[in-house]
Amino acid sequence: VLLCGTFLCTALLPHYPELLRALRQRGFQVAVDTGWPPQSWDPALREAVNQWLADCDWLLLNEVETLGLAAMSELPQAARSLASRLSGRGGCIVKCGAEGAWWWTAERGDRAAVKPVEVIDTIGAG
Repeated sequence: VLLCGTFLCTALLPHYPELLRALRQRGFQVAVDTGWPPQSWDPALREAVNQWLADCDWLLLNEVETLGLAAMSELPQAARSLASRLSGRGGCIVKCGAEGAWWWTAERGDRAAVKPVEVIDTIGAG
């Protein structure tokens, strides 16, 4: 199950812990692409997200979101820190635009390069 736009779904957001727990109990793998929070990454929001990360298998973020959620300044350390809080069945994927993407677990990371393409439309590019 892929959940996107976490912070834009304001009615659902308070129920994320129960939703993710229920999905996991039913045997689903869960991926979350939070997007950037309109209220920014404050300590209360970080704590709220930390409450449900253990029931999340995959976390899909861009570089700035990764640094913001982890409250760190170095991407590898931030991604590893977030990955260590996940279920252990996946990892933290960091989208880096034209630079490709990184995948981290608590122990290691790897990079996937992109193949050059002609951009036709950027809607949904994230």
